[in-house]
Amino acid sequence: MKKILFIPSCEKGNGSGHLRRCCLWAESPLYDGYIYIPEQRLGEYLSEGNSEFAAAHLSDNEKIVTALEGRWDMSVLDMRRTPVQLIEKCRSISIILTGVDEGGIWRKNFDYLIDTLPNPYNTGVRSNITSTGLLGIPDKREALLSSGRIDKYSSVLVSFGGEDPAGITERFLSDAVRFSLFENLEVTVVTGPFFKNKGKIKDKYGCFNIVESPKGIEDLIDKADLVFTSFGLTAYEALYSGKHVILINPSGYHRKLSLIAGICEAGIINGEIRKIKQILDNPHLYDESAIKLLDPPSDIMELFKSTAETEKTACPICGNKGKIFKRFLKKNYIKCGRCGIYYLQKTGPFANDSKIYNKSYFFEEYKKQYGKTYLEDFNNISVICLSRHKIIEKIKKSGKILDVGCAYGPFLDVMNKKGYDCTGIDISEDAAGYVRKKLGINAFTFDFASSSSLTDPDASAIKKDVLSPEGNYDIITMWYVIEHFKNTDKIIRKVHSMLNEGGIFAFSTPNYSGISGRKNISGFLESSPDDHFTIWNIKTARRLMRQYGFRIIRVRSTGHHPERFPRFLELTTGRKILGIISRIFRLGDTFEIYAVKAGPVND
Repeated sequence: MKKILFIPSCEKGNGSGHLRRCCLWAESPLYDGYIYIPEQRLGEYLSEGNSEFAAAHLSDNEKIVTALEGRWDMSVLDMRRTPVQLIEKCRSISIILTGVDEGGIWRKNFDYLIDTLPNPYNTGVRSNITSTGLLGIPDKREALLSSGRIDKYSSVLVSFGGEDPAGITERFLSDAVRFSLFENLEVTVVTGPFFKNKGKIKDKYGCFNIVESPKGIEDLIDKADLVFTSFGLTAYEALYSGKHVILINPSGYHRKLSLIAGICEAGIINGEIRKIKQILDNPHLYDESAIKLLDPPSDIMELFKSTAETEKTACPICGNKGKIFKRFLKKNYIKCGRCGIYYLQKTGPFANDSKIYNKSYFFEEYKKQYGKTYLEDFNNISVICLSRHKIIEKIKKSGKILDVGCAYGPFLDVMNKKGYDCTGIDISEDAAGYVRKKLGINAFTFDFASSSSLTDPDASAIKKDVLSPEGNYDIITMWYVIEHFKNTDKIIRKVHSMLNEGGIFAFSTPNYSGISGRKNISGFLESSPDDHFTIWNIKTARRLMRQYGFRIIRVRSTGHHPERFPRFLELTTGRKILGIISRIFRLGDTFEIYAVKAGPVND
């Protein structure tokens, strides 16, 4: 069971919402959860005046820690804006750092980002997932909204958080009495556990129903037609209950949040009385769009459990620790600052997923993507392989070939007919069997990365003969295979050692600098298969081949798609011209490299 530390904002003036929900998250049985509260603040929370709050949220002392130490599988920071010093401290004690509703400038430093609320200050760093459904609030909208619009309000709830540092409650009640806002309405006012003026409000506004420091306000929301609050959890609890919500916010920051969320706002600190009175007199003026646009509820605790499984990864080529470039629900892409490769970090429950390259991979899955099965596409692939043969033939007219990831053998079939001595390996038993039985070419079910046979009984003999570590081949090829390896450095070194001097290493792979990547890199990476652990471009490939002791003979830009250029270019120049431009500037979505072993690996 993963050990997770939840770190809420305990700063005065930030209310109690962060603390309340971190306490709730820490109680989940899905992981071993704890909550960090600085010792001084813990003393204040446990003081006599806050006994009800403490009893509701801080009763399990064994789950509270007052020092950032030890070792944690994950730290979850719900801080609003986390200072970099705290991030660095948490990084030193935690394997994974997750930020919830993080709006600070150091947002990019988190391994995983969850936004449960609109975030105007995300500093351009997209979260892995954004959903109000992760707030964990029961969805009661359907039954209430199906009854039709509210014609007249009968009950009102006023609740400005557990602390109300701006004193909105007292100001608003004063205006409510002065302008007779709540005549003939049942009004309940909540004073939170950290209010400074609870006694004054109770004495001065006893005409209303005053509720002090309740354990929760779900029941109070259910009884109300209209809720006055500030932007935060209470607002969303009311919206998910199908209630009308009017916000009076403590700051311009909260106003921005309200505008993004589409929630009715009527002032900062002081309420806009005219607007409030108009809605009170005519509920039909209230815009219910914010209620209708809420996401369906989902379990954030399940997400925490899975996120804690995220695998920490370094660059599979140079071992450098890069920075997260793009974030998605199931994965991050990290850009290595040293070698330029984008590499995959699977997140959550997908961290340990491994692709199964069985028969369905080449049939059902292939047909879903290309409209036909791999064998139905065999002749078309063979035409492409003929062009590869022409390039290889100019460098080496004959020789011993190993095709890694040979699939059903179209390349081997072409090269075998041209007189080359061919061998193939693939981790699909069905594919290797087809090559061996139908095409009459040596092929084995082998994992090139681990040098292990998956099914062949005489594995040691095959390993010695097929995967000899030194100078056994004149040509080694990988057509759309190199991106599937996790440890790319090991793979290229292995290829180098297995080639004779002057031997050819040829491979193809997707190109993030092609037209699709240039047009929309986020879309390109998001649609990249989850078994592609590295994403290359031509510039990076050139540099890395030199580093690994290869001299590039030919670079071929492939996968040209003129239709993916901006529409206005297609209309003004035509697809034929765009196709020529794509080839000249190497804007294909894939490319092929042909290199010869020319020296030692440069360590």
